[in-house]
Amino acid sequence: MKKNRTLLTKTQISELEEDKIGRPVLELYENDSVKIEIDNNKKFNLETQDEKQQDLLEDKGIFFKKSINGKLLLVDVGQQVGAAPLTNFIIKVKPKFSNIENLGRLIHYANGFDEKNFLDGQIKFKSDHNVGLEYIIELLTFYTKKIIKDGLYRTYVSVQEDIPYLKGKLLMLPTEDTSGQLLNDAKFNLKFSCQYDEYSANVLENQILLYTLKICLKKTKQQHKKIEIQRLIHQIDYDVETLPYITPDVFVNLQYTVLNQRYKIPLQYCKMILKNFGLLNLNKQETDFVTPFFIPMFDLFQDFIGHLLKNPKYYRLYTKNDWTYNRDEKQRKIRETQRTSWIASRNGKMPHLWKKSTIPDIIAYTDYGRTKVHSILDAKYVLDDGKISPSILYQIAFYLNDYDRDIGYIIRPFDGKSKDYEIKSVHQKPLEIRVRHIDVEKTLEWIFDKSEQNTTKIQEMLLKKFPISIT
Repeated sequence: MKKNRTLLTKTQISELEEDKIGRPVLELYENDSVKIEIDNNKKFNLETQDEKQQDLLEDKGIFFKKSINGKLLLVDVGQQVGAAPLTNFIIKVKPKFSNIENLGRLIHYANGFDEKNFLDGQIKFKSDHNVGLEYIIELLTFYTKKIIKDGLYRTYVSVQEDIPYLKGKLLMLPTEDTSGQLLNDAKFNLKFSCQYDEYSANVLENQILLYTLKICLKKTKQQHKKIEIQRLIHQIDYDVETLPYITPDVFVNLQYTVLNQRYKIPLQYCKMILKNFGLLNLNKQETDFVTPFFIPMFDLFQDFIGHLLKNPKYYRLYTKNDWTYNRDEKQRKIRETQRTSWIASRNGKMPHLWKKSTIPDIIAYTDYGRTKVHSILDAKYVLDDGKISPSILYQIAFYLNDYDRDIGYIIRPFDGKSKDYEIKSVHQKPLEIRVRHIDVEKTLEWIFDKSEQNTTKIQEMLLKKFPISIT
């Protein structure tokens, strides 16, 4: 399908902001597509050293390609907002449904964190190029300071080492960390190979925190923040080992209890930072005023809706939040609660070989016991042009059929002019899909204002759009 790309004029290009080394900042909104004349404009040439960065940006939904005649650079961006440098220019994607000042609020609330703890109005930036990352760093340091003040989480960990005295269990055979007592005796080594339990802060939670803070120290563009992070690192480093490398996969190993529950918020921010660590920071001078970092807005919107509807202060609705919005427990929760919809068999044998399940974004129940499904809700972060793609309609219809329901909701962001409407089936059983829009900007303002009047506004808005009562 041929895209309708806007051609940037020479005047528009000349008016683009530049960084300190003269690279223009190409600013686009989500899902924008533009074309740039490059035969007479070398500033938008893609160099050989940009190839790896291009591959990484494609994972963020950002694509660059030249026209057939080689005179135009074609740029398409998706639904991840942020910025990244290339050799000759900077690409920046801005949110379409929420202004840049509200991005911190959206990140905070979409991750299920209490709006009371948000540092609203306390974070100021000279530039908005790194605002998403800087908000996350600011919030991470805020919660890290609280953790250090209350004392690092400690628990008993198993230690193996060769020491000059007997402690705990004697290890006769060699291990990764000990020579083994047999070898010590053979070499007349006057040490004991021991295994013992130690009450230590050198646990995964603190290791992740320390590792991420060291990344933040390099990533932040705020000098005062570098000083603050360095101080936090120094306070943790004494008791905690710095691991050589940590990936987002490690978070599945975390189990939260009453003892380490206070780590849940800061470690979620750690995960967001680590997921963006692959992008390159080209031309690594101090003059580089943008750190590569992107936030998937479709995930933020879905999570925002889920937490909004699950918050009893605003709306009493049960959702699949336990496995979708708490992403670290996703697989376990799916196994425990999923509904099997399709069973495949091979040659008529062993029908349990493959099972396919349907998991809507949100399931609304009419009872507290979660036995009576009222309707299905699905959040879609797409611009509403008055049309619904057949694939989305088929998806919702499939959910409704699977749960034997007649009413489904599609939730979209409000773009300033979109209106709610209904879609009814003609040939199937009575089936109704209600398209509803949420004004992210206005709702965030109401949430973070915290006034009783605004709480009432949110309640009335949600009840009007989703009239689902729980008995």
